[in-house]
Amino acid sequence: MLDQKIKTSLIGLSCFASLIILLHLRSYFITGNYEFDGAVEKISYSSNKGTPKVIIKGQEYILSYNDWNVDREIEQGDSLIKRKGEMSLKLIKKETREVIIFNK
Repeated sequence: MLDQKIKTSLIGLSCFASLIILLHLRSYFITGNYEFDGAVEKISYSSNKGTPKVIIKGQEYILSYNDWNVDREIEQGDSLIKRKGEMSLKLIKKETREVIIFNK
């Protein structure tokens, strides 16, 4: 009886861990293919996690990669640069020209 409970718990934990890993990899591959370089025309943040959704040159991008902890620093008029295949995100503030790099 106890062995069955342990097996069931391990299977459930394995399924949960696999789901988390798959979601992380999905986010990584989607955002890894992003490429943009331009001024933020419009920005909004999700109410639950604060995930930014930006429009640059008329194209919408959801910046959901977990390692980009932008903490609501992106504002309309700021410039964002992201190269395809790279996971770093470069923010250039409109007013101060300060450069902030998110991720490695």
